[in-house]
Amino acid sequence: MLACAFAFAMEIAMISRYSREINPTQLAFWQILAVTVLSTPFAVVTDRFVLNWDVVIALLITAILATLVAKLMQNHFQKWTKPADASVIMSMEGVFSHIFSVFMLGESLNLIQYVGAGLIVLAVLMVSISSEF
Repeated sequence: MLACAFAFAMEIAMISRYSREINPTQLAFWQILAVTVLSTPFAVVTDRFVLNWDVVIALLITAILATLVAKLMQNHFQKWTKPADASVIMSMEGVFSHIFSVFMLGESLNLIQYVGAGLIVLAVLMVSISSEF
C-alpha cells in the first residue's frame, strides 16, 4: 500500500510539473500509451482473461470515459492547481463514486466502509483547513 501511495504522489507531482511544460493532450497520450503497453501483457496471461462483446464494450467505455477524458481533464486543469490540492481532490474519488452509486444504482456500504469514507472526508477537511492557515 505504501508503494501505491508513493506512485500516486509521484503521478500528481509529475503531472503538476509537466502539464505546464508540454501540451496536456500529448501528456495524456503518452500516459495512456505507457499504461497500455505495460498492462497488456499482464492482462493476457491471467487465467480469467476472456474477450467477448461485453468485455470489448466495457473496455471501450472505460478507455474513453474513465481514462481518456479523465486524463485530459486532469492534465489540463492540474496545471492551475497546487500538487497538494490536487492530491486532496483525487483522494475523494472513492467517496464521490459511492455517492453516485447510491443515487444511480441504489448501492450501499457496510458500517466499516462508511467509517472509512468518513475518515477520508475528515482527512480532506483537516488538510484543507490546515493549508489555509
